[in-house]
Amino acid sequence: MVSRSDRKALSLSNSDLVPDDFSGLTHLFPLPDLVMFPHVVQPLRVFEPRYVEMFEAALADDHLISMAVLESGWESEYAMEPPIHPVCCLGRIISHDKQPDGTYNFLLAGVQRVRVIQEHETESPFRSADVELVEDIYQSIPSEVDRSLQEEILVSFRSLTPDGGVAHESLEKLIEERLSLGALTDIVGYSAPLPTEQKLRLLGEFDVRRRADLLIESLKQSLVEPNAKVFPPEFSNN
Repeated sequence: MVSRSDRKALSLSNSDLVPDDFSGLTHLFPLPDLVMFPHVVQPLRVFEPRYVEMFEAALADDHLISMAVLESGWESEYAMEPPIHPVCCLGRIISHDKQPDGTYNFLLAGVQRVRVIQEHETESPFRSADVELVEDIYQSIPSEVDRSLQEEILVSFRSLTPDGGVAHESLEKLIEERLSLGALTDIVGYSAPLPTEQKLRLLGEFDVRRRADLLIESLKQSLVEPNAKVFPPEFSNN
């Protein structure tokens, strides 16, 4: 489903990517092990007929797709509608390329967390749901604490990904340009070779301070108990 390519931080303002009249109805693209986050760009390829139809429906509508993660035990129900994690990432198609065989390569920009309210029962082969947009929660964080958390995240990320020179430099530059703590946690959480379960915990944490603490804990734990994932992470297959 997904081709291997470089992952990128999103430089556009997320508020520019959600239409003011967004109804909450969105197309769902569920995968087993790809956790999409706001503030990043994900290269994808759709080739299953139901997802090609889903993609074309999104293009004809608002160019929005919600990336969902299948709950454990999905294997026996993959062709049906296995349960999904209740928090997804709303993404906007920013470019696409139709292949001669009718499949699509495209770039999806992560826009915002969404909580699934209710899935729709339709005759279409793909899934859709009503979702609500979820904003980051910013408690009062003194600027020096904010900076300290960002530095600790970067130090842990550098230690976990010693070969990520370009990624490290890009993050340093973004922080110098006043990247928010919430955006940093999303970019690092997406890029770091963490288990899917930990990434889902990060996606499902709306409080930015708690998310930062959770990310630091996860990065340090992975240093002590490294997993088999590589950096950059392998992409999932449809």
